[in-house]
Amino acid sequence: MAYRLAIVEDEAIVAHSIEKKLSRLGYEVGGVFYRGEDLLSFLETNDVDLILMDIHLQEGMSGIEVARQVLERF
Repeated sequence: MAYRLAIVEDEAIVAHSIEKKLSRLGYEVGGVFYRGEDLLSFLETNDVDLILMDIHLQEGMSGIEVARQVLERF
């Protein structure tokens, strides 16, 4: 069974590079998100085993605030 991960990274090239590397290592990437709010919406109906999060996101909440919300809500 592969672990399911989510990536939150506002730089598309970096996000897709991470996604490709993780997929090659056998992980299932459940989603790539450029904003923390999009991750939170996704988690309302989906589960992941691990979230890789940039703490300095360009728009919306910071990665630290998103992580705080994830801990409180999920």
